[in-house]
Amino acid sequence: MSKFIPDLHDYSPYSSGDRDKDFNVVAIGWLSSEHPYNVGYVPSEFRTRLEIFCSDPLIMNFAVDICPICQRLEAVTIELSSGEKISLYGTYEIRIPSQDGKKVYAASDFIIHHVVVHHYKPPQEFIDSVLAAPLPGTPEFEAFAKPWK
Repeated sequence: MSKFIPDLHDYSPYSSGDRDKDFNVVAIGWLSSEHPYNVGYVPSEFRTRLEIFCSDPLIMNFAVDICPICQRLEAVTIELSSGEKISLYGTYEIRIPSQDGKKVYAASDFIIHHVVVHHYKPPQEFIDSVLAAPLPGTPEFEAFAKPWK
């Protein structure tokens, strides 16, 4: 169930229930072919770190989605920087803490497809937060992720 939400607008999750209720959760990368989005260069370190977050998502939606831009009905396969290929179904979401700790970014696992294939450039504050956030598997990230697990 694709839905368009402008970047940095309040995110009202349809999948995470009340797990987001104690946080200022904002949307990132909920794109649509009917709405313009920023394109441009993103640092390779950002892409690599975003791949790690998308490979270890926090929330499952229980519904297969399609890429809202290319409208592909089958899974979207993407080759990661490491050469590994993963298939995305739009069934998962990630959460990234902001650098100032005042908000949490919510994105579909399709965000990495949008960045790599459609050249989507998220807002700089999100890029900076991904670069600064603790990675999945670290004690710091696990403490942050606890409400969603």
